[in-house]
Amino acid sequence: MLPSHDLTVRALSQHMYISESRLSHIFKQKAGISLASYIVHHKLRTAFQAIFSGVSMTDAAVEAGFSSSSHFSRTVRDKLGMTARSIVQNSRFLKV
Repeated sequence: MLPSHDLTVRALSQHMYISESRLSHIFKQKAGISLASYIVHHKLRTAFQAIFSGVSMTDAAVEAGFSSSSHFSRTVRDKLGMTARSIVQNSRFLKV
């Protein structure tokens, strides 16, 4: 499997020797969510796991595959409706 920072539809399709559109179609048909959305959520989960393990937000974002901490922050705000910092500060349930 590819590391999180290399996880893209293109990389997966090349790894599996199938076109991007065919892979995306099959994934959406079987999983009920687009492959691109799944990848973004996987990267968010990976970044937050690292943050709650003590890694800095910037390092966690880059390790998870975001191009920068600002890209991570913008994606968190767009997908989750909160800032990354407020999630970290107010999420005692995620720290367990």
